[in-house]
Amino acid sequence: EAWPLFEKALDIAKSTGQRRLEGIITANLAFLAQSLGRLDDSIHWNDAALAIHREVGNITGVAGVYANLAMLYASTGDVERARTLHEESIASYRIVGERRLTAQAMIMYAAFERRTGAPLQEVVSHLAQAGENFDADKASFVSVLDLVERGHLELAAGRSARRVLDTAEALASSLDFG
Repeated sequence: EAWPLFEKALDIAKSTGQRRLEGIITANLAFLAQSLGRLDDSIHWNDAALAIHREVGNITGVAGVYANLAMLYASTGDVERARTLHEESIASYRIVGERRLTAQAMIMYAAFERRTGAPLQEVVSHLAQAGENFDADKASFVSVLDLVERGHLELAAGRSARRVLDTAEALASSLDFG
C-alpha cells in the first residue's frame, strides 16, 4: 500500500524540481523495496538515491544510503562490501558532524561485526567510540541500541546480560518506544 504513495510523492518532487526531497523519497523506496524482499529493486533505488544525494551535496543522505546498502549486502552474505559501506556511512556522518547518527551507525556496525565473528574486543571498541558521540543525547533510541548491543556482548562472552538488558528495557519504556 505504501509503494504507490511513495511513487506519487516522488513524481511531485520531480515535477517541482525538489532534488533533495527526490533523493530522500528515492532512498525510502529503496528501503521499502528491501523490506519487501525485492533486493534488485532496492539496489536500483539506492543507486539512484546515492546519485541524487551526491548531486545536491546531501552528505547525510549519502551516509544513510550507505547504511541501507550495508544492511542489504550483509543480508546477501557479501560481508566485505557490507563492511566497507558501514565504514563509509560512519565517515560520511562524521564529515557533517552528525554525532547522534554517527553513534547509531557505529552501533549498527558493531552489531554487524559481532554477527560476522569479529573479535569481541573490536566490537567493544566500536561501541566505546559510539558512546563518545552521545553527548547530551544520553536518553535516546541510540542509547537503547547501545545497551542492547552490550547485552549481546555479555552473552557472547558467556556472562549474564540481565542487568544491561533490564536497563535497556527500562530506558526504552521511559522513552515510550519499548
